Amino acid sequence: MFRKISAFLLLLLLFSGCATVSGYDGRAGDEELKTYIRELCTEYGVPETMVFAVIEKESSWNADAVNYNETCFGLMQISVVNFAWLKEELGLDDPKQPYQNVQAGIFMLSGYLEKYLDYHMALMCYNCGEGGARRLWKQGYYSSAYSRWVVNRMDELEWEALDAAREQLEAAEEDVPAPDTPAETQETAAEDTLADCAAETVSCGDELILYAEDIVLKSVKKAGYLPVMVCIAPVFCNVNILHIDPAAL
Repeated sequence: MFRKISAFLLLLLLFSGCATVSGYDGRAGDEELKTYIRELCTEYGVPETMVFAVIEKESSWNADAVNYNETCFGLMQISVVNFAWLKEELGLDDPKQPYQNVQAGIFMLSGYLEKYLDYHMALMCYNCGEGGARRLWKQGYYSSAYSRWVVNRMDELEWEALDAAREQLEAAEEDVPAPDTPAETQETAAEDTLADCAAETVSCGDELILYAEDIVLKSVKKAGYLPVMVCIAPVFCNVNILHIDPAAL
């Protein structure tokens, strides 16, 4: 009879989060705390989506959450049975405090992930302890309602992050000025050229003459004949008629 009651209580724990509401200290919008969580996840090698999902499941981001028999506390519902060794291992003096609470929870998840190399098994250990998880494994259960909820929520959080990143990228692209069309670019370039030539008429004309002379000399040498005159420079740069000196060939 005792075993049946124990099994029932264990299954009840697996099919629900740990917390009931005692007070309310909502931290869902606490970006400073979330940044700290991300830093700890990087340090301990735990997916940040797993931690965020566990917090949602355990306390709904209520830092004052306490379970029904007042043995689990805070954002990640750290049990009093773990207080002593967490204090010794991490130097935590108040696991109920939000920052210490998430450090404790992330540290515990890290150990389970490193030991079992499986999200569901690690989450089952976190939810009901290694002893309770091993009993379920012996019965052939390697996931639970709790672990499946967390893993599914991890996937949702990843998609939400991708959608948010896509929206930010699209917003940034809308803020960038559109480039000139080819026609506008050519018109602008032509206006710049006219302005340059108007300011330096003689220089522009000289450059065109030298350029034409070079082309003509090459053409004459290649074709073997001497044209009388070539190349009229554009009106805006001076009109010039280029005569070829046979002695230059």
